[in-house]
Amino acid sequence: MEIKDIIFSLIKSEIGYGEADPAAAFCDKEILYRTCERHDIAQIIGDALIKLDAFSEEEDKIKKKFRANIFLAIYRETQLETVGGIAMKTLINNGIKFVPLKGAIIRKLYPQPWMRTSCDIDILVGDNDFDRALACLKKDGFIVERDRNYHDVSLYYGDAHVELRNQSGWPHRLESGKASHTIRLSDNAYLGIDDMLIVGEYTSTG
Repeated sequence: MEIKDIIFSLIKSEIGYGEADPAAAFCDKEILYRTCERHDIAQIIGDALIKLDAFSEEEDKIKKKFRANIFLAIYRETQLETVGGIAMKTLINNGIKFVPLKGAIIRKLYPQPWMRTSCDIDILVGDNDFDRALACLKKDGFIVERDRNYHDVSLYYGDAHVELRNQSGWPHRLESGKASHTIRLSDNAYLGIDDMLIVGEYTSTG
């Protein structure tokens, strides 16, 4: 059984789409680990292997590597969830409409949110609100790491990285239904593509 087949089998088992192939217990775990780490899925595959009880006593060292990726993923998710909440609360308290993007929304679709790793938090605000949003975040303790670069500013809150993004007319075009290449999923959730992949949930401040 090829590594790619083992990986897909284990991913399917993690999302509840069938059971993992028992052959996964007999693969070369070192090669499997290196492949998964390169594609940032070692936390998912490691969790599936542990559930499968796929590690022998001789494989304890590689088991610890997989487990370390799981712990790191949980730590990152907890940190980003906390800091993302602080950033969004700042925007809400100041009446600024915004759209959390990508990982902040997508992770909710995973069996466990930590399975979707991310190195930052992406938040989209409209042109007219961008400078005020940045000022409010800085006032609440966010530190600018990189000045404005085309459509975003990079900030840090402790070790957590936040990308404050803007794009002409966003998120106000969502309210009017005029956003191009956008599918409305519900009253406040949108899926779309413009000049970048937008997967977000529009948050109105009333």
